[in-house]
Amino acid sequence: MDGFGLTEDDGKGKKRITEAKNHEFEDASSCENDAQPVISSGKLKCADSGSVLSGIPRLARSRETRPGVIFVFEKASLVLAKFKNSYQIINPDEHVSFMKKHNLNRSDYRPDIIHEVLVRLLDSRLNLCGGIQAVYVKTIQGHLIKIEPNLCVPRTLKGFCAMMSQLFQKLSIKGSGRSKCRKLLKMVQNPVTMHLPVGSQKIGEQ
Repeated sequence: MDGFGLTEDDGKGKKRITEAKNHEFEDASSCENDAQPVISSGKLKCADSGSVLSGIPRLARSRETRPGVIFVFEKASLVLAKFKNSYQIINPDEHVSFMKKHNLNRSDYRPDIIHEVLVRLLDSRLNLCGGIQAVYVKTIQGHLIKIEPNLCVPRTLKGFCAMMSQLFQKLSIKGSGRSKCRKLLKMVQNPVTMHLPVGSQKIGEQ
């Protein structure tokens, strides 16, 4: 998975740290029998409103755009597949028989990588101090996801995959409490450059 960051002129602000509750999604039933082929392309249906994401945002941020770092991660292994009763993100630890049936390479389906990256990034001192403006994730299928920096990422891989599966189907996920009207995750239009500030400095692009 590749990634690069973008920076703007740093603004002065007070350091503010707020404790957040970890959110666990309800575990989706995992059934590998009668599994259907992987969804590799096609448009996702739009929903009238995003689903609600429980939990308390890490920081109370205003709607105004603030200077900060924008992270872009590419080639994330987030692939949605249809199983008997639900859609799920392919996870080699849970879908062994499914991957064997469709002759899928285990190394090509690693949602744990982007999960670990997001947990560490959004728990970093940079983010706790309000230094991250936004995070964009582009999947290996070309879908582009915008993630707000005050999102509480589920600590377990299963919870993270359930959240992403819900995102792919609903196209957005809203927060609760003070951020109940704000979308913490949403599918956005490509290319990612159209969402970046003009004149931003690119660092680590490959």
